[in-house]
Amino acid sequence: MQKKNKQIQLICIIMSIIVILSLFTACGNNTKKEPLTSVEQLTTQRIGVQSGTLYEVDLVEKYPDLDIKYFTTGIDMVIALENSKIDGFLIEDITYQIEKEYYPSLRLLEGSAMITPVSIAIGKNGNYKTLEEQFNTFIKDSKTNGVMDQMDEYWVTNFDPNTCSVDRSGITGENGVLKVAVENGYEPFSYINNGEHQGYDVDFVYRFCREDGYEPEIYQIE
Repeated sequence: MQKKNKQIQLICIIMSIIVILSLFTACGNNTKKEPLTSVEQLTTQRIGVQSGTLYEVDLVEKYPDLDIKYFTTGIDMVIALENSKIDGFLIEDITYQIEKEYYPSLRLLEGSAMITPVSIAIGKNGNYKTLEEQFNTFIKDSKTNGVMDQMDEYWVTNFDPNTCSVDRSGITGENGVLKVAVENGYEPFSYINNGEHQGYDVDFVYRFCREDGYEPEIYQIE
């Protein structure tokens, strides 16, 4: 994101730990490979990252000879790893805790690849300064009154994709529509369950809109 764009530091998970996953043995071509066990072992490996993120920037600075491969979704990276097209991929620590339940063959390398801030990006339209102030106030208040801790416990510590759901009550919309883009299939942050957008990010949006009188309009993007 260009520096001229406004960013606001967000949510109770102020820092997101980015880790690398690997398999103990290569799959798909019957070729055995020595497994990666630590981030410090990285040299010229093929590492997958999700398009649209900046996760690889710090990693490449530390390990300039890595071969970075780009993928649309996390599932794409898992498939590539299973078929020996990459040697590992970057993922948030929180997401890994969920993904390991679906893909038990994944292994976490020792050491974190990086720690990165989490942000909200606001479109630079006629109302962006007001939105910036409202978001900053909402985030500050939510940290003070315990709302962020409640969200962390609900969407991270005790996350269940089948039962966790966003409270959509109490929306008044007197201040207009707030259009928000979220990624799909990104548990526990944003995903679809029973035809509705769910997740930490969606819950955050609805809580903000309920507090500040907006009508949320959620858009799914890659």
